[in-house]
Amino acid sequence: MAISPDLSDPLDDAKGGISLWGRWLQDRDEQVVLKLRVATGTKGRAVRVDFKSASLKVAVNAEVCMDGTLSAQVLPDECEWQLDDDAEGGRELVVTLRKASPGWWDRVLQQACQPPARRKPYPRRPASRFSALRMRPSPPRPLTSRPSCSGG
Repeated sequence: MAISPDLSDPLDDAKGGISLWGRWLQDRDEQVVLKLRVATGTKGRAVRVDFKSASLKVAVNAEVCMDGTLSAQVLPDECEWQLDDDAEGGRELVVTLRKASPGWWDRVLQQACQPPARRKPYPRRPASRFSALRMRPSPPRPLTSRPSCSGG
C-alpha cells in the first residue's frame, strides 16, 4: 500500500479572523478552529461547550464567552474542545468544529458577539485624611450593665 501525500489545504490564518471572543482559522473542507484566551489556571471542569448543528455556546467559569447561530452547519458529534498552554504562558480554549459541507466560512457566528456585560464600577471617592481611620476596625467596647426591665 502506497502512502499518498496530504493534499488538503492546511489551516490558514488568512482564511480566518479575529473577533471579540478570540481568533479563528479554517481549512476549506473539514474544520474551523476557534482559539479563546482563558485565565491562567483554568481547569476543564470550568468549561462548558454546547455543540449543536446550527449553534454554539461556550462558557468559562459560568461566564458566556460566545453564544449564537453558526454561519454554516457543523457535525456536532465530531466537534471537540481542549485546553492548551499558549506561547505567552497563558491558557487558551481550542474548539474544533467539523464542517457539515466543504467551503470557506466568512465568519463563525451569523451575528457578531456582544462583549460580556460588565457592571460599572462605583465611582471612587477622593481619599481624605480620615480614610485610614475608617478602614481600621474599631476597638471592642467594654460591656456595661443595662438597667433591668423589671422596674425594681
